[in-house]
Amino acid sequence: MRRQDKRSTNRQASCAWPLLFALLGGLLSVQSVFASSTFRTERTSIIDVTGDEFSSELMGDPLWIEAEISAADFVRIEYEPVQPGFFDGEYAEIYHLRLQVKRRLFGRDRLPETIDLPEFVTGDPDFFADNFVRPPQPGDQVFANVERNPDGQWTCNYIGIPTKAERRRIDRVKELFELANSWTAAERLLDGCGDDDPDFAVWCMNALSRRGYLGLDPNPAAYGRFREKIDVARYRAKLLQVLDDPSATAEAYVHATYEIQGDDLSAAEAEQFHLAQCGRLQFCLDRPQRLQALEARNLMGTLVEFFYAEQTLERRRDILQILTAYADSQAEDHRAFAFQWACELSQDQHDPLNDEIFLLYRDRPPLRGEIAWLSYHYWSGLARCMELETSRSKQIADAGLDLFEQKLPSADAADLDEMISPLVAYVYVCYECDADRNYLHSRLRTLLALAATAQQRDAITELLRELDIPLPNELQH
Repeated sequence: MRRQDKRSTNRQASCAWPLLFALLGGLLSVQSVFASSTFRTERTSIIDVTGDEFSSELMGDPLWIEAEISAADFVRIEYEPVQPGFFDGEYAEIYHLRLQVKRRLFGRDRLPETIDLPEFVTGDPDFFADNFVRPPQPGDQVFANVERNPDGQWTCNYIGIPTKAERRRIDRVKELFELANSWTAAERLLDGCGDDDPDFAVWCMNALSRRGYLGLDPNPAAYGRFREKIDVARYRAKLLQVLDDPSATAEAYVHATYEIQGDDLSAAEAEQFHLAQCGRLQFCLDRPQRLQALEARNLMGTLVEFFYAEQTLERRRDILQILTAYADSQAEDHRAFAFQWACELSQDQHDPLNDEIFLLYRDRPPLRGEIAWLSYHYWSGLARCMELETSRSKQIADAGLDLFEQKLPSADAADLDEMISPLVAYVYVCYECDADRNYLHSRLRTLLALAATAQQRDAITELLRELDIPLPNELQH
């Protein structure tokens, strides 16, 4: 739960610049500057129904309420210096707020009619209206999380202005959670797993989930009466249905993947799960924004770790073929996606897929001047392939070193940064495997001979020195 003493970059931005203008100009009071200051920021939900703690918030003593601010009086600015220097500290705006409580949203404590908050520290972005963050104002319709302190006084953990979409979501959550007919509520929760509102869909999955190890609170007091009405088989079938739906939001899709990937799937279910993942990756090939939304939630990382790590050669080859199509794309983010994940499809150094994975890297090196993270994923992925080969054969991965030699003469400073680190990591793997150290050193000295610019020579020289590899006589000084 977000607490009232949270300090943020946003708050620093809202306070530091207006305060500077006031100090320099001497024309505006601090209070008037704050009262008029607004700035754009990224909108977040006031109540995170997808969060790990939400089930306990449903049943806990602290209250989530809907209220109207009846008074909002500026009190002062607090400055907490961190280091010497004007902009090194943190600023906070303190307000005296009065809340007129309209209704209980969640929580068990007695509902007050009004709440007086003598010193409330605004958070980020608490008062977000019309795409701007601004100070609180009388008349603001807010959601607030309040609780009593040991003295019985009300304190506020978080407060903010919800969007229309969030108001609708909270109304739906509240209605379902309080529905007396558990059978009806459970069926509506099951249907909601594929909802267009991604946060509502994830909440519905959490309410029916038994997966405490995912960080979800399996609190039976909150959700037990729903879970007992929907057996695991029906829930899993619904998750597979979400995965099969190309219109499912990225949030719902990835959460359904999290939920189902660890289950002991039947052969038919595992095949359906695999085909759904292949279908979604193919679907995103021509839809870069959909891919970015999935990657922002680490879809492939989850699949590689929890599903494909134990899957058959044929299924992993299916994914590799799709990644090869990504690697052949003109879009740099698609290519980076392929370079990042292709190497992770290998199960071990004896995997028959290793040679096919290496070909993806060998035939598609990045061009000079392409974005740094594309180069980073390429060289890291290639080095991972080389590590697997050396671990298996105890031999130096000549084909991989050939690629380093081919690209070095045209590498600029940014390319060098991305090439050197994975190469160093590979060298240490060679040492651990007792591969031919003398031969490895000779290959690395060849890189120095191929260097065409001072930057390249300096980078390879530093590499050799770091690895305690003797330098040519002319460089031994």
